[in-house]
Amino acid sequence: MRGKSSGRTADHIYLIVVRDRVVLQDLVDTVREFDRNALVLARSNCTDAIEALKTRGRLKLAFLEAGPGCVSRSRMDVVIGDRGGKLILLGNEAESELEADDREAQRWPLLTRPFTTQAVLRKMVWAFEH
Repeated sequence: MRGKSSGRTADHIYLIVVRDRVVLQDLVDTVREFDRNALVLARSNCTDAIEALKTRGRLKLAFLEAGPGCVSRSRMDVVIGDRGGKLILLGNEAESELEADDREAQRWPLLTRPFTTQAVLRKMVWAFEH
């Protein structure tokens, strides 16, 4: 239909960085279920993610498969925060650092495994409220 907009705006940009393609696609599908206007940038590593974000002014939320130490060292928290985005961590490294009672690990919410669609949706809502 001519003149019809997709509804995707800067307020609906999400980033998902996960190595496993199945988990990556599950998260993409869940984000799109949560926000029908979502533009999801799905990447398998932080280098590609940073490159994809260079052309984006704003970001709503990012899921990163990384531990807090890696996030701080790579400055992904700054890249995401500078664009107004919220951050949720997941994966082995994030869970290990949380179990080690690392103070850095408590800076961002953690999506622990195994997770369901409902768990992802609850974590997204929580991140937006805090």
